[in-house]
Amino acid sequence: MLSHFDTIDASLDCGSSLTTPPALRSPAARRPAARPPLPPPPSSPSTTSAAIWVTTLEQMLALESDWRALDAKSTGRMSYFQSFDWCYNWYRQFAAGNAQDAGPRLRIFTLRKNGKVEMIWPMMQVTRYFGVKELVFIGEPLTQYGNILINHDRITPDDIRQCWSEIIRTSQADVIALNNFPAQSVLNACCDEQGSAKVVSATSIMDLSGFTDFASFIASLNKTTRRSRSRRRNRLAKLGRIEQVAIAGGSSAYAALVDQALAWKQTWLKETGRASEILQQRRTRAFLMSLEDRVLAFALELNGRPIAIEIGFLDGAHYYSYLGAFDWSFRAYSPGKVQMEETFRWAINNKVKAYDLLGNPSTYKADWSNIDLALMSRMQPLTVKGVAYARGWTRLIKPMMKRSFYWMSSGQRKALLAIVFGLRRKMHDLIASTPEPGRSHKLP
Repeated sequence: MLSHFDTIDASLDCGSSLTTPPALRSPAARRPAARPPLPPPPSSPSTTSAAIWVTTLEQMLALESDWRALDAKSTGRMSYFQSFDWCYNWYRQFAAGNAQDAGPRLRIFTLRKNGKVEMIWPMMQVTRYFGVKELVFIGEPLTQYGNILINHDRITPDDIRQCWSEIIRTSQADVIALNNFPAQSVLNACCDEQGSAKVVSATSIMDLSGFTDFASFIASLNKTTRRSRSRRRNRLAKLGRIEQVAIAGGSSAYAALVDQALAWKQTWLKETGRASEILQQRRTRAFLMSLEDRVLAFALELNGRPIAIEIGFLDGAHYYSYLGAFDWSFRAYSPGKVQMEETFRWAINNKVKAYDLLGNPSTYKADWSNIDLALMSRMQPLTVKGVAYARGWTRLIKPMMKRSFYWMSSGQRKALLAIVFGLRRKMHDLIASTPEPGRSHKLP
């Protein structure tokens, strides 16, 4: 499930010519998944390459067919959040139409070989505190995994390292953040020499490839877990008929489930003393509703009425469990857990090999997974201002504030959040009542 929502021009030719140089763990004993080897270099040393920045929505649309082609070649490589549909719809909802200095700006790095797009590195420039310009993956913080799309038959580790150097040289940013990329991502190629990427989290995945049917999955659980899940389901079933339905994106029924799930999520956040500014935004609702490609909404229904919803993405045989929510009035019956088990049933019946609960390890995720996969991050300051931001705010102040918040009791967090959001509403009203010509005053 969502891991990062805790209380939170023309194309520019870089002017360079790049030349191409000649596990699993059981539930009882978990171990990190092995990192696959990077692709070997191609046989031809004569390929000519050109690095180009894409910085406008029009250029992004012109790149669509090449983007989708690379996306198809990356299926199952944990790069759904770099797909065209995800990036384009995010930008359309969150950034398009903003004033030049008022919101995220496209900074998509592409590499062409012999005129053909072989790499897409989807990034955006955002302005942080004190005017710090940070380059991050498109869609953060809604984007859960960082990654890039490449033609694995044509791109080598040296290509990636050279592109990384070119990004550093030409980005015009204060700091570049490669956040939460999977340990087996080819992005490790731009970090392995300096050893500068750090393990920052882990993602929890249930490997379903060894189960022929749902019964074999249930049989693999220990006796205590089987009894607990059976009692939970039987208790809910006493209230009426239980059924799960799956709705594909792009339909009015899907949009209605997204709307309901976000409303339930807000209730859960409030009742548990948590906050997620991004999930409160209308743009987030519109963005998730706009997704059509590979997106599904699962609804656990009681007598035909949804009581738990899961929004997820199916990328080949890899399923991402993105957002889960339930009707708070049924919390004593654990409808969310019953719904997850039904999604496992659907996944096994449809030959899904991996059920991905995304990052931010927790006890409940450990109970529903059998693989740990490290998530890496790299912060690259490029200016003095970037160094201060990376070392001061990102490494020290922000983590300290988050730890302090969760040291509080639930009641204390609720009271603090009421004050914070009250002040924010007053600030928003004040800014909205004193517009400055030529500038956007929409708060992020």
